Amino acid sequence: MTQPHPGGPLALTPDADKRPDRTPTRTWTRKSARTRVLGVTALLVVCAAGLGLAWALRGPSSELARSIAPTTAGIWGADRLAEILVIVLGLVAVTVGWRALHSGVHSAALAVSGAVGVVAAYAASEGIKAVVAADRVCRDITAVDCPAPGDWGFPSNHTVVAVAGATAILLLERRWPPAARWAVVALAAGAGAGRVLQGVHAPHEVIVVVLLLTPVVERVGLGLSTRQLVR
Repeated sequence: MTQPHPGGPLALTPDADKRPDRTPTRTWTRKSARTRVLGVTALLVVCAAGLGLAWALRGPSSELARSIAPTTAGIWGADRLAEILVIVLGLVAVTVGWRALHSGVHSAALAVSGAVGVVAAYAASEGIKAVVAADRVCRDITAVDCPAPGDWGFPSNHTVVAVAGATAILLLERRWPPAARWAVVALAAGAGAGRVLQGVHAPHEVIVVVLLLTPVVERVGLGLSTRQLVR
């Protein structure tokens, strides 16, 4: 029987049958990228829409703010804490986003989606403020430098922007060590806490926004969920 020529069409190279099929990997990557883009957008939109849950807590929350603000507003640095933390988060987000834009089409799409989500969250926050028109709790607290009338208090824009930026960072940098990812969460939570300490917001105007980080925290595997992150 004629043997196939070593270089002929029937020849097999060593271990040829062991070569992995890379097509499923490429398909999985495209599907995963689309899922992540939709996930980032959905989470950031929910970050603004979910604020309605806090409205039911406005009574006791406002009373708490009025009771602690005369003391906490005088703490050194309380009037600038939120602004500083939002700026730090913004710088981190810009750095991470810039790197993602140059790391392939999928990372770039995720970065753009994150940026759009931050803008959408801020716009939704402004829309809720205009509709609810809730005056700030600091209006009758003499120890607090309260914003001018018409600058509504519900929800806190600083907190919305901080949490939206933190969400984008965490979903872009899923391979950061836990300490770095926890630092991002702490910055976002600190921005909300800073507005309460400053006396210009009540806890209900910031706390629900911060809690909306929980699904993101679980998704990137920061230890709050028993589910394992599949890479």
